[in-house]
Amino acid sequence: MISFNRIAATLAAVALSACSQDVPQVTAVTDHAPGEGQAAADSAKLVEHLEQVYEEYFERSLELNPVRATFIGDHRWNDRLPNSLGPEHRAAQLALWQEYLDRLRSADVDTLEGQDRLNLEMFRDNLALNIEGDR
Repeated sequence: MISFNRIAATLAAVALSACSQDVPQVTAVTDHAPGEGQAAADSAKLVEHLEQVYEEYFERSLELNPVRATFIGDHRWNDRLPNSLGPEHRAAQLALWQEYLDRLRSADVDTLEGQDRLNLEMFRDNLALNIEGDR
């Protein structure tokens, strides 16, 4: 996360360099401890990975629930009408929930902040509740 001090220092350096040629270049000031840059990069990488996981889950969920897909305007599976009460469909749904819950168990929620952390926690909780509700 970029701090206000870092942004202000960068803007000041740009403004000073534009005003005079005699003003020395000012480098951006960081208020991060050593290693924080790597932690931020790791967090950003995790967020990007999680967004891909969420998208994959959404796509597979729509394929498994074509009526929902049609309802939201996605007509790729209009030729299907699942028996959502049948044992095959329920087993496929349960397998999907379990697969994604297992994939997310290794994600370190402590490296995330704000909305990204909330998204992961809610998705995990929702999958766990779906699995428990199926029992």
